[in-house]
Amino acid sequence: MACTEMGFNRGGEYVQRKYPWLTARHGFDVDCPKEVTNMAHCTIRRTMCTSMRRIRLSCNRDPASACNPGEHPFQGMCHLVIGTPSLTHAEARSFCESRGSRLVSISSSAKKNFMSELLLALQKGLDRWHTDGIRINGVWKWEASNQVLTPDRPWQLHNAVLPAAPECLILERVFPEKFHGTPLEEVRHMWNTAHCSERLPFICERATFPIGCRNPDGAYFGSANVTETGKPCLHWGDPRNGPSVSRHYPQAYQEMKLHNHCRSPDGDDTPWCFVSESEYEHCDIPECSLGQSPSVAMVLSKCADNEFQCSPEQ
Repeated sequence: MACTEMGFNRGGEYVQRKYPWLTARHGFDVDCPKEVTNMAHCTIRRTMCTSMRRIRLSCNRDPASACNPGEHPFQGMCHLVIGTPSLTHAEARSFCESRGSRLVSISSSAKKNFMSELLLALQKGLDRWHTDGIRINGVWKWEASNQVLTPDRPWQLHNAVLPAAPECLILERVFPEKFHGTPLEEVRHMWNTAHCSERLPFICERATFPIGCRNPDGAYFGSANVTETGKPCLHWGDPRNGPSVSRHYPQAYQEMKLHNHCRSPDGDDTPWCFVSESEYEHCDIPECSLGQSPSVAMVLSKCADNEFQCSPEQ
């Protein structure tokens, strides 16, 4: 439930570790009735939390196999963090568009928290980031979707200074102290504004690939070709592994040798692929719900001059 409210719809796990030698510290005692589905219905009390009662919560992220290598999934979108080169807002927008994506837009506190944690994990030394937010004719909006940033989202512009000139909305983590101007680091990135011509790192985002689902027995016929750790799959016909695959799984190899999509030729309940010679990794494919089929439309490339393509009816 806690993970779901933070935007991780695949739930999570908690680990209780007992360290008797650690001192008690301030924490929260959370008591939720079994039937509730929202943290708002739980009783939360501030208390001294002993080491014997602490838990570590780990939320399950969205399927990495629905994104390209180097991208990070969250709520149906793949996010690409570009630390260098630093670009202007217009240049960053063009960079993202050239890759079939757009500058990141953030319409919930859950996504804002996710982006802040991602940036701190990947690029801790970079504290100011371009987003898709821009002010046009006095109106703040997400440029790609034209969605207006309305006043009913006060968290959207927390700490932001609104100058007279058209500006861009950025994520920033270091702000000058109010009285002396000393740089102070916030725990998370907050909103601020910057000149659109300022060169900053940025984040691109695009919709996840429609990778479909897998059967409980591992059967999968979709086009996912990235492993659960974000590594690209090798083609099944790659000389480093192809002969071995052909020998052990001759029937499945006839279909597999033409692509690098995740498969389960050995009956494993999780599709997998090779990432180097003799090294394989599992793919993160959601299990099919009742009534879903494990097959999805394949992404086909244009045929060469000496090739032809059959229609689905043939």
